[in-house]
This record gives sequence, C-alpha cells and structure tokens, in this order.
Amino acid sequence: MDYESYFDAKLRKNGNSLIITIPTETIEKLNLKLNDILEIALNKAKKTKK
Repeated sequence: MDYESYFDAKLRKNGNSLIITIPTETIEKLNLKLNDILEIALNKAKKTKK
C-alpha cells in the first residue's frame, strides 16, 4: 500500500551521520514503525521570514 505525505522536516548532523527528523504527527498518520523502509524524495524548502 502506497502513502504520500508532505511535511517540513529538520536536517541535522550527528557525528558522521545526517539525521532527518520527521514530525510525530506524520509518523502516526502513516502508521510507521521502527525498521520500516521509507522512500524519501528531498527538496530544499524556501526560507520564510519569522
């Protein structure tokens, strides 16, 4: 079963690894579990002024 979800994620560095943080709401919506294999397409978001 295919699912598609768009969300803002955070990218950070941890040692030699890059970590992508997925919001909890998205994980719950897609019913993701640890060790699930994900297909991810990356796009750089436009910065917005705060």
